[in-house]
Amino acid sequence: MATKYPSWLLLLRKWTLAVFAKYSLPDGCVLMDTLSVFLVFLLAYLLRFNFDIHAVNFSLALNQSLIAVLVYTVFSVIFRSYAGLLRHTTLTDISLVFIVTLVSSSTLLGITLLSRSLNWGQTLTIPISIILIHFGSISIFLFFVRVLIKIIFRFATSTGKVAKRVIIYGAGELGFVVKRVIVSDPDNGYNVVCYIDDDKNLFGKKINRVPVYGFNVLTRDFVTRKKIDSLIFALKDITVERKSRVIRLAISLGIEVLETPEVDKWLNGQLQPHQFRKVKLEDLLGRESIRLNMEVIKLGLNNKTILVTGAAGSIGSASYVSFPALILKK
Repeated sequence: MATKYPSWLLLLRKWTLAVFAKYSLPDGCVLMDTLSVFLVFLLAYLLRFNFDIHAVNFSLALNQSLIAVLVYTVFSVIFRSYAGLLRHTTLTDISLVFIVTLVSSSTLLGITLLSRSLNWGQTLTIPISIILIHFGSISIFLFFVRVLIKIIFRFATSTGKVAKRVIIYGAGELGFVVKRVIVSDPDNGYNVVCYIDDDKNLFGKKINRVPVYGFNVLTRDFVTRKKIDSLIFALKDITVERKSRVIRLAISLGIEVLETPEVDKWLNGQLQPHQFRKVKLEDLLGRESIRLNMEVIKLGLNNKTILVTGAAGSIGSASYVSFPALILKK
Protein backbone atom coordinates (compact mmCIF):
# COMPACT_ATOMS: atom_id res chain seq x y z
CA MET A 1 0.00 0.00 0.00
CA ALA A 2 1.44 3.38 -1.02
CA THR A 3 0.61 6.86 0.17
CA LYS A 4 -0.89 9.19 -2.48
CA TYR A 5 0.70 12.62 -2.75
CA PRO A 6 -0.66 15.70 -4.58
CA SER A 7 0.90 16.46 -7.98
CA TRP A 8 2.76 19.58 -6.78
CA LEU A 9 4.38 17.57 -3.98
CA LEU A 10 5.45 14.86 -6.41
CA LEU A 11 7.05 17.51 -8.65
CA LEU A 12 8.87 18.95 -5.64
CA ARG A 13 10.15 15.48 -4.72
CA LYS A 14 11.33 14.90 -8.30
CA TRP A 15 13.21 18.21 -8.37
CA THR A 16 14.75 17.61 -4.94
CA LEU A 17 15.89 14.12 -5.91
CA ALA A 18 17.50 15.53 -9.08
CA VAL A 19 19.45 18.03 -6.97
CA PHE A 20 20.71 15.29 -4.65
CA ALA A 21 21.69 13.13 -7.63
CA LYS A 22 23.71 15.97 -9.17
CA TYR A 23 25.43 17.23 -6.00
CA SER A 24 26.62 14.16 -4.12
CA LEU A 25 30.20 15.17 -3.30
CA PRO A 26 31.24 16.90 -0.03
CA ASP A 27 32.46 19.99 -1.91
CA GLY A 28 29.13 21.69 -1.28
CA CYS A 29 29.49 20.92 2.42
CA VAL A 30 32.91 22.65 2.55
CA LEU A 31 31.56 25.75 0.83
CA MET A 32 28.44 25.82 3.00
CA ASP A 33 30.39 25.44 6.26
CA THR A 34 32.94 28.10 5.28
CA LEU A 35 30.29 30.60 4.23
CA SER A 36 28.27 29.84 7.37
CA VAL A 37 31.24 30.49 9.66
CA PHE A 38 31.86 33.82 7.93
CA LEU A 39 28.26 35.06 7.99
CA VAL A 40 27.47 33.80 11.49
CA PHE A 41 30.59 35.56 12.80
CA LEU A 42 29.33 38.87 11.40
CA LEU A 43 25.92 38.08 12.88
CA ALA A 44 27.59 37.50 16.26
CA TYR A 45 29.04 41.01 16.03
CA LEU A 46 25.57 42.44 15.40
CA LEU A 47 24.11 40.43 18.29
CA ARG A 48 26.90 41.64 20.57
CA PHE A 49 25.98 45.28 19.83
CA ASN A 50 22.20 44.68 19.78
CA PHE A 51 22.05 45.25 15.99
CA ASP A 52 23.31 48.83 16.40
CA ILE A 53 25.05 49.14 13.04
CA HIS A 54 26.77 52.40 13.97
CA ALA A 55 28.45 50.75 16.97
CA VAL A 56 30.05 47.99 14.83
CA ASN A 57 33.48 48.45 13.29
CA PHE A 58 32.78 46.45 10.11
CA SER A 59 36.35 46.67 8.87
CA LEU A 60 37.62 45.07 12.08
CA ALA A 61 34.73 42.57 12.11
CA LEU A 62 35.51 41.54 8.54
CA ASN A 63 39.20 40.94 9.29
CA GLN A 64 38.40 38.95 12.43
CA SER A 65 35.76 36.90 10.58
CA LEU A 66 38.42 35.88 8.02
CA ILE A 67 40.66 34.75 10.89
CA ALA A 68 37.76 32.70 12.25
CA VAL A 69 37.17 31.14 8.82
CA LEU A 70 40.86 30.22 8.57
CA VAL A 71 40.86 28.55 12.00
CA TYR A 72 37.60 26.65 11.33
CA THR A 73 38.84 25.52 7.91
CA VAL A 74 42.06 24.14 9.37
CA PHE A 75 40.25 22.06 11.98
CA SER A 76 37.58 20.97 9.49
CA VAL A 77 40.36 19.52 7.34
CA ILE A 78 42.01 17.89 10.37
CA PHE A 79 38.80 16.26 11.64
CA ARG A 80 37.24 15.86 8.14
CA SER A 81 33.85 17.08 9.33
CA TYR A 82 32.93 17.76 5.71
CA ALA A 83 33.61 14.19 4.45
CA GLY A 84 30.21 12.67 5.20
CA LEU A 85 27.33 13.10 2.77
CA LEU A 86 24.82 15.52 4.29
CA ARG A 87 21.90 13.36 3.16
CA HIS A 88 23.22 10.49 5.31
CA THR A 89 24.21 12.51 8.37
CA THR A 90 24.79 10.33 11.44
CA LEU A 91 25.53 10.98 15.10
CA THR A 92 29.23 10.61 14.25
CA ASP A 93 29.00 13.43 11.71
CA ILE A 94 27.20 15.65 14.22
CA SER A 95 29.87 14.87 16.82
CA LEU A 96 32.64 15.86 14.41
CA VAL A 97 30.93 19.20 13.75
CA PHE A 98 30.73 19.86 17.48
CA ILE A 99 34.40 18.94 17.94
CA VAL A 100 35.42 21.33 15.13
CA THR A 101 33.38 24.24 16.51
CA LEU A 102 34.59 23.60 20.07
CA VAL A 103 38.28 23.30 19.17
CA SER A 104 38.11 26.27 16.77
CA SER A 105 36.43 28.50 19.35
CA SER A 106 38.98 27.42 21.97
CA THR A 107 41.78 28.27 19.54
CA LEU A 108 40.30 31.71 18.82
CA LEU A 109 39.97 32.25 22.55
CA GLY A 110 43.63 31.28 23.05
CA ILE A 111 44.73 33.64 20.25
CA THR A 112 42.74 36.48 21.84
CA LEU A 113 44.26 35.92 25.30
CA LEU A 114 47.78 35.77 23.84
CA SER A 115 47.13 38.89 21.79
CA ARG A 116 46.05 40.76 24.89
CA SER A 117 49.13 39.62 26.81
CA LEU A 118 51.65 40.19 24.01
CA ASN A 119 49.90 43.21 22.47
CA TRP A 120 49.61 41.69 18.98
CA GLY A 121 47.11 44.28 17.85
CA GLN A 122 43.37 44.82 17.69
CA THR A 123 42.73 42.46 14.77
CA LEU A 124 43.85 39.37 16.71
CA THR A 125 42.10 40.50 19.88
CA ILE A 126 38.60 39.21 19.27
CA PRO A 127 36.05 40.04 22.00
CA ILE A 128 35.42 36.93 24.11
CA SER A 129 31.67 37.56 24.07
CA ILE A 130 31.66 37.41 20.26
CA ILE A 131 33.66 34.14 20.27
CA LEU A 132 31.11 32.58 22.66
CA ILE A 133 28.11 33.89 20.69
CA HIS A 134 29.67 32.60 17.48
CA PHE A 135 30.41 29.18 19.00
CA GLY A 136 26.81 28.65 20.12
CA SER A 137 25.29 30.07 16.93
CA ILE A 138 27.46 28.20 14.41
CA SER A 139 27.12 24.90 16.28
CA ILE A 140 23.32 25.10 16.29
CA PHE A 141 23.20 26.30 12.69
CA LEU A 142 25.42 23.53 11.30
CA PHE A 143 23.50 20.89 13.28
CA PHE A 144 20.19 22.24 12.02
CA VAL A 145 21.29 22.38 8.37
CA ARG A 146 22.58 18.81 8.38
CA VAL A 147 19.44 17.43 10.00
CA LEU A 148 17.23 19.48 7.67
CA ILE A 149 19.02 18.19 4.56
CA LYS A 150 18.68 14.62 5.80
CA ILE A 151 14.93 15.14 6.35
CA ILE A 152 14.57 16.61 2.87
CA PHE A 153 16.46 13.66 1.36
CA ARG A 154 14.20 11.19 3.15
CA PHE A 155 11.19 13.04 1.78
CA ALA A 156 12.61 12.98 -1.76
CA THR A 157 13.47 9.27 -1.69
CA SER A 158 10.50 8.05 0.30
CA THR A 159 8.57 5.30 -1.45
CA GLY A 160 5.38 5.98 0.45
CA LYS A 161 5.11 2.30 1.42
CA VAL A 162 3.61 1.31 4.75
CA ALA A 163 6.43 -0.05 6.94
CA LYS A 164 6.20 -3.39 8.72
CA ARG A 165 5.69 -2.99 12.45
CA VAL A 166 8.32 -5.06 14.22
CA ILE A 167 9.28 -6.26 17.67
CA ILE A 168 12.97 -6.54 18.54
CA TYR A 169 13.65 -9.53 20.78
CA GLY A 170 16.57 -8.39 22.92
CA ALA A 171 16.96 -4.98 24.54
CA GLY A 172 20.72 -5.22 24.92
CA GLU A 173 23.51 -3.71 22.85
CA LEU A 174 22.69 -5.77 19.74
CA GLY A 175 19.03 -4.80 20.00
CA PHE A 176 20.01 -1.15 20.15
CA VAL A 177 22.19 -1.59 17.04
CA VAL A 178 19.30 -3.24 15.16
CA LYS A 179 16.95 -0.41 16.12
CA ARG A 180 19.48 2.23 15.08
CA VAL A 181 19.94 0.55 11.68
CA ILE A 182 16.18 0.52 11.12
CA VAL A 183 15.74 4.15 12.15
CA SER A 184 18.70 5.34 10.04
CA ASP A 185 17.00 4.17 6.84
CA PRO A 186 13.21 4.64 6.85
CA ASP A 187 12.94 3.04 3.40
CA ASN A 188 14.00 -0.36 4.67
CA GLY A 189 10.35 -1.14 5.37
CA TYR A 190 10.47 -1.54 9.16
CA ASN A 191 9.11 0.42 12.10
CA VAL A 192 10.12 -0.59 15.63
CA VAL A 193 7.13 -0.87 17.96
CA CYS A 194 8.78 -2.25 21.10
CA TYR A 195 11.48 -4.46 22.60
CA ILE A 196 10.95 -7.81 24.28
CA ASP A 197 13.55 -9.02 26.76
CA ASP A 198 13.96 -11.64 29.49
CA ASP A 199 15.63 -9.23 31.93
CA LYS A 200 12.95 -8.23 34.45
CA ASN A 201 14.92 -5.10 35.38
CA LEU A 202 14.11 -3.67 31.94
CA PHE A 203 10.35 -4.27 32.01
CA GLY A 204 8.33 -1.06 31.80
CA LYS A 205 11.36 1.02 30.84
CA LYS A 206 12.08 2.74 27.52
CA ILE A 207 15.15 2.76 25.29
CA ASN A 208 15.14 5.83 23.05
CA ARG A 209 11.39 6.16 23.66
CA VAL A 210 10.77 2.53 22.65
CA PRO A 211 9.10 0.52 25.47
CA VAL A 212 10.49 -2.79 26.77
CA TYR A 213 8.14 -5.67 27.61
CA GLY A 214 8.52 -9.21 28.90
CA PHE A 215 7.97 -12.37 26.86
CA ASN A 216 4.51 -12.90 28.35
CA VAL A 217 3.19 -9.84 26.52
CA LEU A 218 3.23 -11.83 23.26
CA THR A 219 -0.47 -12.65 23.02
CA ARG A 220 -2.91 -12.55 20.13
CA ASP A 221 -4.61 -9.51 21.66
CA PHE A 222 -1.28 -7.62 21.92
CA VAL A 223 -0.25 -8.52 18.37
CA THR A 224 -3.63 -7.43 16.98
CA ARG A 225 -3.75 -4.22 19.00
CA LYS A 226 -0.18 -3.18 18.09
CA LYS A 227 -0.55 -4.48 14.50
CA ILE A 228 2.69 -6.44 14.74
CA ASP A 229 4.02 -7.89 11.48
CA SER A 230 7.48 -9.20 12.31
CA LEU A 231 9.82 -10.14 15.14
CA ILE A 232 13.59 -9.68 14.82
CA PHE A 233 15.94 -11.71 17.01
CA ALA A 234 18.69 -9.47 18.38
CA LEU A 235 19.82 -11.75 21.16
CA LYS A 236 22.69 -14.20 20.68
CA ASP A 237 22.96 -15.45 24.24
CA ILE A 238 19.79 -17.56 24.15
CA THR A 239 19.29 -21.30 24.49
CA VAL A 240 18.04 -23.34 21.55
CA GLU A 241 14.99 -24.44 23.54
CA ARG A 242 14.08 -20.85 24.41
CA LYS A 243 14.58 -19.67 20.85
CA SER A 244 12.43 -22.51 19.51
CA ARG A 245 9.65 -21.61 21.94
CA VAL A 246 9.67 -17.96 20.87
CA ILE A 247 9.68 -18.89 17.17
CA ARG A 248 6.79 -21.34 17.55
CA LEU A 249 4.72 -18.79 19.47
CA ALA A 250 5.43 -16.04 16.95
CA ILE A 251 4.50 -18.27 14.01
CA SER A 252 1.27 -19.33 15.74
CA LEU A 253 0.40 -15.63 16.07
CA GLY A 254 1.05 -15.02 12.37
CA ILE A 255 4.26 -13.05 12.94
CA GLU A 256 7.19 -13.23 10.52
CA VAL A 257 10.38 -14.17 12.40
CA LEU A 258 13.73 -12.71 11.28
CA GLU A 259 17.21 -13.15 12.64
CA THR A 260 20.23 -10.86 12.93
CA PRO A 261 23.36 -12.32 11.28
CA GLU A 262 26.59 -12.93 13.16
CA VAL A 263 28.76 -9.85 13.68
CA ASP A 264 31.53 -11.23 11.45
CA LYS A 265 29.05 -11.42 8.56
CA TRP A 266 28.08 -7.73 8.67
CA LEU A 267 28.98 -5.83 5.51
CA ASN A 268 32.14 -3.77 6.10
CA GLY A 269 31.59 -4.21 9.82
CA GLN A 270 28.15 -2.57 9.63
CA LEU A 271 24.75 -4.21 9.84
CA GLN A 272 22.45 -3.61 6.88
CA PRO A 273 18.63 -3.97 6.93
CA HIS A 274 18.65 -6.41 4.01
CA GLN A 275 20.81 -8.80 6.07
CA PHE A 276 17.90 -9.70 8.32
CA ARG A 277 16.99 -13.26 7.30
CA LYS A 278 14.16 -15.61 8.09
CA VAL A 279 14.86 -18.24 10.75
CA LYS A 280 15.97 -21.68 9.64
CA LEU A 281 13.89 -24.81 10.04
CA GLU A 282 16.47 -26.31 12.43
CA ASP A 283 15.73 -23.44 14.82
CA LEU A 284 12.41 -25.17 15.47
CA LEU A 285 14.05 -28.43 16.62
CA GLY A 286 14.45 -27.28 20.19
CA ARG A 287 17.95 -28.77 20.23
CA GLU A 288 21.29 -28.41 18.48
CA SER A 289 21.17 -29.69 14.90
CA ILE A 290 23.06 -32.93 14.20
CA ARG A 291 26.15 -32.60 12.01
CA LEU A 292 27.02 -35.76 10.07
CA ASN A 293 30.65 -36.76 9.68
CA MET A 294 30.66 -37.39 5.94
CA GLU A 295 34.20 -38.82 5.91
CA VAL A 296 33.34 -41.55 8.41
CA ILE A 297 30.12 -42.37 6.53
CA LYS A 298 32.06 -42.53 3.28
CA LEU A 299 34.50 -45.08 4.70
CA GLY A 300 31.60 -47.23 5.85
CA LEU A 301 29.59 -47.08 2.62
CA ASN A 302 32.20 -46.92 -0.14
CA ASN A 303 31.92 -49.80 -2.66
CA LYS A 304 28.85 -51.11 -0.83
CA THR A 305 25.44 -51.90 -2.27
CA ILE A 306 23.11 -49.19 -0.96
CA LEU A 307 19.34 -49.36 -0.72
CA VAL A 308 17.72 -45.93 -0.45
CA THR A 309 14.10 -46.15 0.68
CA GLY A 310 11.70 -43.36 -0.10
CA ALA A 311 14.04 -42.10 -2.82
CA ALA A 312 11.27 -39.97 -4.33
CA GLY A 313 10.96 -37.93 -1.14
CA SER A 314 13.05 -34.98 0.00
CA ILE A 315 15.10 -36.96 2.54
CA GLY A 316 15.62 -40.00 0.30
CA SER A 317 16.72 -37.95 -2.71
CA ALA A 318 19.03 -35.86 -0.54
CA SER A 319 20.64 -39.04 0.78
CA TYR A 320 21.77 -40.00 -2.70
CA VAL A 321 22.95 -36.51 -3.58
CA SER A 322 24.89 -36.24 -0.32
CA PHE A 323 27.32 -39.00 -1.30
CA PRO A 324 28.51 -38.11 -4.83
CA ALA A 325 31.98 -39.50 -4.12
CA LEU A 326 30.63 -42.96 -3.23
CA ILE A 327 30.71 -45.69 -5.85
CA LEU A 328 27.26 -47.23 -5.52
CA LYS A 329 26.48 -50.61 -7.05
CA LYS A 330 23.21 -50.87 -8.97
